[in-house]
Amino acid sequence: MANWQAISAEIPALRRYARSLLQDSDLADDLVQTSLVKAANKWSFFTSAKALRPWLFKIMHNQFVDDYRKHKKLQQYQSRQSATLLSIAGQDSAKDQQYIATLDIDRALDTLSIESRELFLMASLEGFSYAQISKILNIPQGTVMSRLSRIRIQLREKLKPYQEMISTDKAASKKNSPSTKDGIGGNRA
Repeated sequence: MANWQAISAEIPALRRYARSLLQDSDLADDLVQTSLVKAANKWSFFTSAKALRPWLFKIMHNQFVDDYRKHKKLQQYQSRQSATLLSIAGQDSAKDQQYIATLDIDRALDTLSIESRELFLMASLEGFSYAQISKILNIPQGTVMSRLSRIRIQLREKLKPYQEMISTDKAASKKNSPSTKDGIGGNRA
């Protein structure tokens, strides 16, 4: 019988990863639920409590690949994503600037292939080791390392304008910080 307490402890991580991968909470929840049902049905194949998390992620990875190949849920995701982008296109308040920057990061992730995005999210969001990712995705550990390196370079290039903007903001903040003013409130010469 499945250890539901141990499995339920992994649900938040599964949901976080699925939501980052699909960028749609409904589709992500469907993926997690389907994966958990498969895990329950295959519990007799599970061998070690230490490896529960990678085992669950492997099941979810395989389910995601199956769904992706069949294009069942991908069309729903694309239409919802387009509707979201259109709905915020008219917004330009200062409050929405951070949200728009977050969307640009999401768009940068969207430019990655599904396989690259999945690999990047497992390493950066879920904190899996190279060895664990290698087992989950059935690829050599060296391949995991080299692909992650290329993915990080690719994302750095796509987000370069934001890195420059942050550097400019930090420099302006430092210039106006109290440590650069004299005790009376004026700037040090």
